[in-house]
Amino acid sequence: MKTTIAEHIIKRLKELGCHHVFGIPGTSCAAFFNKVEELSNIDYVVTANELEAGYIADGYGRQNNIGVVCVSYGVGTLSLANATASALTEKVPMLILNGGPTEKDLRIERDMDVLFAHSTGRLHTDYQVFKHITVGAKIIKDLSNAQKDIDDLLETAMREYGPVYIEIPQNKWLEEINSVETPLCLECKSSESQLDLLFKEIKKQLQEEKDAVLLVGSEISRLQKTKQIVDFIEKNQIPFATTLLSKSIISEHHPLFIGVYDSDLAPKDVRDRVENADLLFSLGSIFGIDHRFMVERQYNKMIDVSYGKARIGKEKFPDISLCSFIERLSEISISTNKPLKKTIYREKRDLLIKMCSFEKSEEKLGHEEIFDSVDSYLKKSSSNLMVVVDTCLASYPGADLEMPHTNMYLANPIWLSIGQGTPAAIGAYFASKKRPLIITGDGGFQMIAQTFSTLVKYQIPAIIVVIDNGLYAIEQFLLDGSYFLKPNQVPIKFNLLHRWKYEEFPIIFNGGDGFRVKSKKTFIEALQKAETITNYPVIIAAEIPSNDLPSENRQFLENNH
Repeated sequence: MKTTIAEHIIKRLKELGCHHVFGIPGTSCAAFFNKVEELSNIDYVVTANELEAGYIADGYGRQNNIGVVCVSYGVGTLSLANATASALTEKVPMLILNGGPTEKDLRIERDMDVLFAHSTGRLHTDYQVFKHITVGAKIIKDLSNAQKDIDDLLETAMREYGPVYIEIPQNKWLEEINSVETPLCLECKSSESQLDLLFKEIKKQLQEEKDAVLLVGSEISRLQKTKQIVDFIEKNQIPFATTLLSKSIISEHHPLFIGVYDSDLAPKDVRDRVENADLLFSLGSIFGIDHRFMVERQYNKMIDVSYGKARIGKEKFPDISLCSFIERLSEISISTNKPLKKTIYREKRDLLIKMCSFEKSEEKLGHEEIFDSVDSYLKKSSSNLMVVVDTCLASYPGADLEMPHTNMYLANPIWLSIGQGTPAAIGAYFASKKRPLIITGDGGFQMIAQTFSTLVKYQIPAIIVVIDNGLYAIEQFLLDGSYFLKPNQVPIKFNLLHRWKYEEFPIIFNGGDGFRVKSKKTFIEALQKAETITNYPVIIAAEIPSNDLPSENRQFLENNH
């Protein structure tokens, strides 16, 4: 059967459940956007800038099978590098689709030294960049092999959970190719011999009773294997924690849930249980800088199966699919010798607040008042809500928010790119239709502020809480925490921000609603008003003192100074 390259790509995307393409059309990719407009069941979302489009595609891929971003060659694609690295690091299937130079463009540049549009003068710049930050990259030159090349890369994105890069010469989008009606092969398989060895060693490890804890990671959600893991947990009565990347994929009201292990700033009882377990059984987890202490401490006591590999202590087992592993999970029986003490977040946090000599007040506003209010708001919320916490000081109390429903939390805790959260929430909204409640620092929000335009344009009813302290506070905390402890201390000069009137964004971007609040009482009132607005975004500028800290961070500083 004959079809064009653009049509074949769109057909495959729809087979994968992808019905949106994000980006900004340019001459190099206009033919693809035109084809999207022609065909049914797929649509494009035009964003305010390219980095935003990449973050949106990343958020879409976290809630769907795959996200797609398509922008102009060079000036557009190179702006996507950070979003692509985020998807690579946090294992998100994503397609970067690029329209590249023609053979004529390359010949004139080579022979006459005349640059084509957006050329750096170096051969295949975009491809050379993206092959290092994707799990697969290819320039489609041979039309006779185009279907296989495209399909192979899409299969790689789905099997290896990561971004792939496909570059089509811009005059080839509408070229016809032979398309064979074969389904994509997405099945992940293990080496049977390695899998047998792994189970044999695990059974040895489990011959005696141990204080065992299960750490549930994001790959469980990617594989849609939550039910099987819950069955395993309940059969073995093993207490479990989640990482921040997998927060809420299993109900946080489950009696065996002990909390979220996000870092060494997690609640003390969660840290004690995870960091001191005789056996830490981790499934589908990605570990970043915030897990370094725990992994170093528990390395020899860990069974870790995730993203195509496995490890028992120092012994490694390649070519292990978690999907295949879970199919045989019933072979494993774990006995834990330590009774479960249920973590009660609010009680723990209230105790921590008292230890920090922190007084709650309806008339003041800081991290504690914001998160107390959000916590109360969530308890009354419907399941149609997505909590998105951007990388900032709010990440720490955000991890301890109790999620009333499953699959309602989004963060960027491994790559840790400030500003990613707000646009990623747009992608998650298009994939899930869940209303975003976004909590972001002012520094991160300033990096992607034009995203508010996209929210207005597509009538996305996001509620954005900007923690407005006029400071790159997380950088200040990491570089010189004494600023938060000593009166009259001056912050590092380069951490100071120019303060914006975020509440006036609806005027600037011609839509939405905005509030500025300076007390817990007015913050709660703003949340209540935002709840009633369902056809456009609401932005709440929560003005707090620049030296305000979440209680977890304050206790950490007090214990280490």
